[in-house]
Amino acid sequence: MSRGRSLVGALLVVPALAMLVGSVVLPAFDTVVTSFDENSRWIGDPEPVYGFGNYGDIFRLGFGGSLLNGLRLAAVPLLLVVVVAPVLAVAAQAGGTVVRRLVRVALVLPLAAYAPVAVAIAGQWDAGRPADARGELALYWWSTLGLFTALAVLGYLAVLRRRDPTRSPVPALLLVAGVGAAAVLAVAFQEFTYTYVGAPGPGGPRKAYPMQVIYRFAFLYARPGVSAAGSTVLLVLFVLLGLLVTVALVVSRARLAVPPSGPVGPTPKALRIGGAVVAGVVGVTVLVLTVVGLWPWLADLFGPRSDAYGQVPSGVGVSTWVPSLISTLVAMAVTVLAAYGIGWLRPLGRHSEWLLLPFGLFLFVGLGPVSVSHFERARRWEVLDSFLGLVPPTFVVVPVLFLLTLLFAGQAARGEAVLGRGRPVRSATLLLPVLPMVGVAFLATWLFRAQDLLWPMLAGPDPQHRTGPLYLVELTARAVYARRIDDGFPVGLALPAVVFVALLLIVATVQMLYLDRVALRTGPDTD
Repeated sequence: MSRGRSLVGALLVVPALAMLVGSVVLPAFDTVVTSFDENSRWIGDPEPVYGFGNYGDIFRLGFGGSLLNGLRLAAVPLLLVVVVAPVLAVAAQAGGTVVRRLVRVALVLPLAAYAPVAVAIAGQWDAGRPADARGELALYWWSTLGLFTALAVLGYLAVLRRRDPTRSPVPALLLVAGVGAAAVLAVAFQEFTYTYVGAPGPGGPRKAYPMQVIYRFAFLYARPGVSAAGSTVLLVLFVLLGLLVTVALVVSRARLAVPPSGPVGPTPKALRIGGAVVAGVVGVTVLVLTVVGLWPWLADLFGPRSDAYGQVPSGVGVSTWVPSLISTLVAMAVTVLAAYGIGWLRPLGRHSEWLLLPFGLFLFVGLGPVSVSHFERARRWEVLDSFLGLVPPTFVVVPVLFLLTLLFAGQAARGEAVLGRGRPVRSATLLLPVLPMVGVAFLATWLFRAQDLLWPMLAGPDPQHRTGPLYLVELTARAVYARRIDDGFPVGLALPAVVFVALLLIVATVQMLYLDRVALRTGPDTD
């Protein structure tokens, strides 16, 4: 490998590293420092007094109980990811191509129906009242059941795709299960939308969830130091989870690839029939439960809209999709460059994946734990209540960086294996299969950021700069206050029906023509 190639690869990582430091590391550092300031307040400018008092306050007021509530949120998703999803994936693979593709089709709906605020509000209103503590759990579990299962099945199917019959898939399956379990825990502890919509209002910390406690102390009680103490506890947990997952991926030599299509070995008839039966039962069950969980939202999305909610303010669509698009464009640009530099140009040779380590420490850190720091930064820059302030403040997508790096690395390994057998291979042939994954990652990131509730609540409460999800929450608050709940809630403000239908078509196409070919490998390359 030439020094010039290695140097270029290293340089391509620098923009992403700079964005990581600016939008994640420094806010995390500020959060930790604030957590030790016992005199931290939004009002006035008190002199800092450093100590551990904020940690004592937040745990005395019930933060430990909120962590247990977070574990309760994660209980059912963990079961889905580590038990249901692998059973469905293994059965689908054993059932043959037709069964596997039918399972993929069944999973299109939960993958395309990502509108957490709208889904949560529709589910809440379906009960005719705000959810109680038990209702929050049910709301979260029902609404996310299909999504967690679908994402996990994608990982397990990638392990089973055209695998070497001489090598056991168990290590790779366990790797997917471990990464999935860590992700479920991180998502549950940072969950804000379903718990906020399910139980709006101040309430007590002991009955809340981690992000609710952090939000309330910072933005309702004006105690950012106490809030930062809770955020720091989460940051420590997420850094440890990210470190474990990163080391596991690097040590296992995990990589993704898009191998060429070709015939596969025959599957015994009994195994094929058994796989088809199990996949059919589990797949239909998951699909039915997904439809049940999403039905209130689907009914409102495609049903007649009530006039009781008035006219939608102009600019809601622009505020929803354009700021998130700006952030996604910047974040994806630096992320793709870094992934290409690490995975394809490989500046450290076979040890290049270790360059993911500084990013991996923040693999599971979302906006929530550093929201106090970002809010304070936006306030200093005077961009609150402005269109610019709505731009999500995180400008690197660490999970996508891992995904694309593993794909670039897998394609590079395929090329080396082909060259080692004395056959020519063009770089374009290996790089072109990466482009659809870049597109998928871009759309997923854009959709995820457009549907966010927390940052628009903090940065854009001005009526002229309300996003669709935020406006839906405001409509809910008005209706609850007026004690009037009408059918035909305008859930399409968050995710319009035409966008949802387009997503269904895109996800179905990608599932059939692309993701069905992606393979996950661990250990030495034999392709």
